[in-house]
Amino acid sequence: MRWFFSFLFFLCFLTKFGSFTNLICEMIRELSISIIFIAVSNVNFWAFKKSIFGNFSPLFCFTLGHVNTQCSI
Repeated sequence: MRWFFSFLFFLCFLTKFGSFTNLICEMIRELSISIIFIAVSNVNFWAFKKSIFGNFSPLFCFTLGHVNTQCSI
């Protein structure tokens, strides 16, 4: 199940960003987020997600994976 979320983040940034520079930047950021969730998933991931996001599960990857942060290269 943990790899499913990594794949979900991967799909999220692929469908949202078109620029190659932004793609590389987002790939690095999304992979780091995925690594964090792989670590968290070892310790009751669902309780962690529920406590933070509540009923926003359908928008999970978009609310977390695409916070408004600029990445400068």
